[in-house]
Amino acid sequence: MKKTTIIITLLIAILLGGCQLAVKEKQALKLQKETDQRMVLILSEMEKLQTTSLKSYLDEHPTRRFFINGKSYGKDKMIKYLDIQHQDLTEQKMKVIDPRAIVISHKSVLWTAEISIVKTHQDGQTSGEYRTDSWLWQELDGRWTVTHFNLSSSGI
Repeated sequence: MKKTTIIITLLIAILLGGCQLAVKEKQALKLQKETDQRMVLILSEMEKLQTTSLKSYLDEHPTRRFFINGKSYGKDKMIKYLDIQHQDLTEQKMKVIDPRAIVISHKSVLWTAEISIVKTHQDGQTSGEYRTDSWLWQELDGRWTVTHFNLSSSGI
């Protein structure tokens, strides 16, 4: 009996030690606000056809993958893809619908939203796009970075 109690106690200690402490409401609100601010910056720049903030926030690690309509990109290839997409545009207006910053832990936040976009092309024609975005933000080495990104879109 004593041996069983010791084993159970050790297992519970191991399980509890491996789990992160729950994020308190005040801290969760702070993390949500900070994540929302970073996303406003990125999306505001993307509306202006710029990717400067995006470049600085995407994680550099070579194993990181970012997805646009099911196609996988590394950081540099994704930025290049977006820059090529922006070449034909004079502007794009983005309307963010139902944004949510979901705090997973003290060092991980998932940001999701639906985004409606109206693009104006060089020839003056407009086109629309409706997309869903998911961004996984993680604090690595004291810096918040995007470690996973998924965008799925359809024309309007």
